[in-house]
Amino acid sequence: TLSLHDALPICHIQEHYVRLKTMTEVAAETGIDPAYLSRVFRRFHRSSPYRFLMRLKMSHAASLLLSPDSLVKEIAAELEFPDPFHFSRSFKTVYGISPEQFIRRGSRR
Repeated sequence: TLSLHDALPICHIQEHYVRLKTMTEVAAETGIDPAYLSRVFRRFHRSSPYRFLMRLKMSHAASLLLSPDSLVKEIAAELEFPDPFHFSRSFKTVYGISPEQFIRRGSRR
């Protein structure tokens, strides 16, 4: 079972995913060793903490992309990506399609 201590970084990521960029930040802000953080995530989520963070960010991005008149560059800025290209690559890694393709598919519904 997940202890309160182990749940802290998960809750922290869920609460602050927009501004978080690295697992070093998560570890420092929660006072948990980065290696331990990684082990907890692998055990309970079967993925890395960074992957968990990126899935949260991209899930939020997907909902924003479905709104009319959404611009990839604005969403990239809102999610604090350094540039739209980096955001697009990250989105494609998670969803398998570019944000532009996602928008086109969403507008056909």
